[in-house]
Parts: sequence; structure tokens; C-alpha cells
Amino acid sequence: MHTRGLSRPGFTLVELLVVIAIIGTLVGLLLPAVQSARESARRSVCSNNMKQWALAAHNFNDANRHLPWGSRSETMGGVNYRGAVFFWLFPQTEETALGSKPSVDSTVNGMAVRRTLIPGLLCPSDQTSAPTSSAGSGQSIYGPNWTLGNYEWNWQVLRDQNTKQRLKDVTDGLSKTILFTETLQRCDGGNVNPYGTLWAAYGAPVTVWMPVFAADGVQVTGTTLKPQSVSTAAECDWLTSVASGHHGGVTIAFCDGSVRFIDSNVAGNVFWAASTRSGGEALGLE
Repeated sequence: MHTRGLSRPGFTLVELLVVIAIIGTLVGLLLPAVQSARESARRSVCSNNMKQWALAAHNFNDANRHLPWGSRSETMGGVNYRGAVFFWLFPQTEETALGSKPSVDSTVNGMAVRRTLIPGLLCPSDQTSAPTSSAGSGQSIYGPNWTLGNYEWNWQVLRDQNTKQRLKDVTDGLSKTILFTETLQRCDGGNVNPYGTLWAAYGAPVTVWMPVFAADGVQVTGTTLKPQSVSTAAECDWLTSVASGHHGGVTIAFCDGSVRFIDSNVAGNVFWAASTRSGGEALGLE
């Protein structure tokens, strides 16, 4: 007996279009969820980074009976060591080898330290790290001898080498006073010569490259100081400095070591109350 093969019809054009439409709808529904999950992961990395620096500051305080300096230049054993707070916290982190070298321009070791990219100082949500022409594409580098960072210290709590601040000086409450906050690697307000946040920069907080905020007489202070939630260097005001690439707010480490995400719409008087260490304000960031 001869059996004729059965033919199998293919998709019609209408059916194909329906399938494509369904796939497109599913992708449209899943994409925001994927993006949200990725940003959540980036925020977790950033929070963990800040937590480590806050704990390092506590360890420094335990070892030296005072908080680290925001910026310091010191000669030890005939060698001049200079750097911002992060350089002085290296012995309390896994960067002890870097902390044993002088952070100065005039020595080979000094330049080697300052051009070292420190992963713990970078927030993955920041997209402003486009380099100058002297650096390779996609690197967090400012010129040939400096690397950028995303975290900065609170001038109201950590001062320069002439002042030793202690945790007991934070009378407004450790859980209500900011120690470190975020900034963008490049925060220049559209300036022709783009500024960069240099984690190793030292000296008085008068330069646009210092990793500091709320510096008296230099930057925005008082109730007009509020965090910025921006995505580009041109949108970021370096005089305010506090900023992040996260949507809707910034990550902040407090003097008790806790880390919280603060809404960028926070009232100015509330944020300033959290920035001062002994202002006696009743308000705080909850």
C-alpha cells in the first residue's frame, strides 16, 4: 500500500507577527526588571565600599585615639608623606603596601601610588570617568599620574593635619552625622577644563580636585547644601560636590559606621544638620 506523506503547513504571516509582538512585549516587561536588578547590585557594591572606609576610620581611631586627617603632610624618617584621608587609611585596609610609600609628585614611588586605581574607591553607577586625552579609553584616570575616585570626606568632621578630631567631638550623635559621602569622578558643572575627584589629592580644601565636601569658606555650606542625583559631569556642581550616579539619591556613611541611601530631595536643613558634628540641631537623617 502506498502512503502519501502528510504536508505540514508553516506559520502564516499573521501568526508570525503575533509571535514577534508577544516576544517584544515580554522583552519590554523584563528589561526594566533587569535594569533595576543591575542598579541594585551596583548600589550594593557602592554601599559595601563606603562601609569598609567607615570601618577603616574607626580602626584608625582605635589605633591612634583620634580620627584620620582629611588631608595631611608629614615627614617621617626623612621621607615626606602626603595624601588625603584615603591614603592615611591604607594601613587599615588591604592597601598597606601603598600606604608605606610617600604620596608626592616629586618621587617615582609617589607617582606610582597616585596613579594606582583603587577599586574600593569606585562606584559602578558612575558614568563620568571618561579620561583626558593622555589616558586610555574607559579608565578612571586624570592625566598620567592621578586616578579618580567616587568618595569624599566631610570637612565638618575630618579636618587637616592641624586638628585631631575624635569621635567624642561628634556630639550631635554618631548615627546622625555624615563621615563619607559619594561624589562623581568628574564633577565640573560644564567647566571647559573638566575637574576630577582625585582620591589622593592633599592640601587645603580649595582645589576642585579635592575629595571633600562642606569645606568652610570654599564650598557650599549651610541649609543650601543638598545632594545631587545627576548622571553627567556637566550637571554636577563641584561647589556642592555631594552627588551620585544612582537614581534618586546618594549613598552615605555615618560616623557610627552605618551606611544609608539618602533621597536627593531631602530638605536642606536636614542634610546640613547631618553634616555638622556639634551644631546641636535636633534634625537628622532617618
